[in-house]
Amino acid sequence: MHLANREGDSDRRAGASEPGCLAEQQNTGSMKGVMFGTRTDRDRQDECLAHFFNDIDKGLHKVLSVQNFPLLLAGVESEIAIYRQINTYPHLLEPAVHGSPDGLPNRDLHPRAVEAVKRTFSARLRTVLLDFKEIHDAERVSFSIPEILKQAQEGRVADLLIRENAEYPRASDSDKNEVLLNLAAVQTLSHRGQAFELKASEMPQETDVAALLRF
Repeated sequence: MHLANREGDSDRRAGASEPGCLAEQQNTGSMKGVMFGTRTDRDRQDECLAHFFNDIDKGLHKVLSVQNFPLLLAGVESEIAIYRQINTYPHLLEPAVHGSPDGLPNRDLHPRAVEAVKRTFSARLRTVLLDFKEIHDAERVSFSIPEILKQAQEGRVADLLIRENAEYPRASDSDKNEVLLNLAAVQTLSHRGQAFELKASEMPQETDVAALLRF
């Protein structure tokens, strides 16, 4: 499973340091393969991968959870399946880039990853737009940017829609380097909400911003 990329085609593969799992370490720091000792059965291999993936999972929390970044996996299906069982990061995407990433250059891996991410957010956006159409409770929907910013800071915004190129006056002096819409988006994401930028024709109403509230 692809975990990181260096310059060129070097990449890291899953390995483990438990007895019986011998990782062939290259002097570049990348792990080119996994060799197994006396126990070469599939169960032992899965056990070694699970041990290594557990360490990866712990490390990713420190890197990704600050801003709730999405996580996309790339690898063969068997390794992806094992990682999903180990994973505790809440923003792991359902799609993945399937196939061995060994020797796959960034110019090939990147567009496949972008396409997978687009599929994820397209599906989520369709669900959000449907929710806007079906929810008739005025207290669950907001179109006022000052109110939305306050609600986002309180963790009430579940989904935020922003029209492309929409602009609003700047916030208070303490926030003078941020635009209100950006602040609302950051606050929404920091409270595990979703934020989308749409064309004017895609907005649920003729408005620059719309928020679906949790409560």
